[in-house]
Amino acid sequence: MLSEMIEGVAQGLQEIFGEGYTIYQEEVEQELQKPCFVLRILSPKALPLVGQRILKQYPLEILYYPVLPEKHIKLCEMAEKMESALRFIKTSNGDILRGTYMKFEVVDDILRFFVEYQISMYQPVDEIYMETLKNRVLTQTEQETKIKGGRLLSASTSLER
Repeated sequence: MLSEMIEGVAQGLQEIFGEGYTIYQEEVEQELQKPCFVLRILSPKALPLVGQRILKQYPLEILYYPVLPEKHIKLCEMAEKMESALRFIKTSNGDILRGTYMKFEVVDDILRFFVEYQISMYQPVDEIYMETLKNRVLTQTEQETKIKGGRLLSASTSLER
């Protein structure tokens, strides 16, 4: 599901900004082809819900590297476009995910845009059933033999004291 979500984010950026921007879905060790976006997963979480459901939280950081240093206001306008592009994304399997907790900052002429996607999932659990249950029902005669001294002893009470 994670790769489909990343692909949906890349597709959303491509739709808004067009073919002129390179989108890297992983860190690049070599020289970046600018202008470009770099998508990074920060620290995913899985929170238990009721029953066998879990809520997966995927915070992303999207870095935008312009060709030349741009003015701060231009980078803020770029962030607003990203906000509208990433509000709802469509994954390759047809799911629509809503982006939440969006924020951005500009550091050293690089736009850092943050968004989180949450996915509620069902986690099947192998249930362990009892194989056999041994149950013995005492007949009337067997119950009468358990009587000692005029009182009925329970099955857990020993005859010897």
